[in-house]
Amino acid sequence: MSSEELYPVNEETLEMLQKKLLEVNERLNEEIQILHKAETNKNVLFKLTSINYSLVNRTVELNNGFITLFSCKNYISAISLLRLQIENCLRLFGFTIMDDMPNCLEKFINGEEYKNLTGNNGNKLYDSYLAKEIDKKWPEHNFLETYKQYCEFVHFSGFYQNLNNHFEEKENGLSSILYLGGGNNMPHFTILNKINYTLSMFYSSVIIYKLFREYRKRMEEVLVNY
Repeated sequence: MSSEELYPVNEETLEMLQKKLLEVNERLNEEIQILHKAETNKNVLFKLTSINYSLVNRTVELNNGFITLFSCKNYISAISLLRLQIENCLRLFGFTIMDDMPNCLEKFINGEEYKNLTGNNGNKLYDSYLAKEIDKKWPEHNFLETYKQYCEFVHFSGFYQNLNNHFEEKENGLSSILYLGGGNNMPHFTILNKINYTLSMFYSSVIIYKLFREYRKRMEEVLVNY
């Protein structure tokens, strides 16, 4: 969903979305504290909880880094964090559908590649598969589309080449404009694009919050009779 469908395209909207990112961070930290207290009262820490804590902490720090880089107008570095946050969504969701959870967790902890683990009756946990499954669970977030859009942000791709160069055919030959540095030097980073990138970061973080909150509630039920 484009920001144009939701918010006015201005600096105030960008600032509001950044504040919302920080609010998600606060809620994630609150969820960690609730679950940590529940497990501490039973003198236990489950392996999957420990993995979830690490993943949620990564989520919070990526959001902090995204906002910090935006404030420095280092947009190229900031948007690369989008794909990492999307990976957090994929990994956290994958843990909810794993086959033979104890065995899969041991393999993961011992360094097995995530894509070699299985879920949903033997389906390997490839990123594209997980993105489709997240879309089934929360179609309102259009996660598969977001995943596809930001895959090229991890590696050097035509996207980055086009950020730095503009070619135009003129009467006397090919004209080239080269944009170096960052920030406002690059015409790609309009207020609309900055808002849409921040909105994608926000929605990805919301999915992580929903997943971790579901996990926290399930574990509280387990701990009642532990």
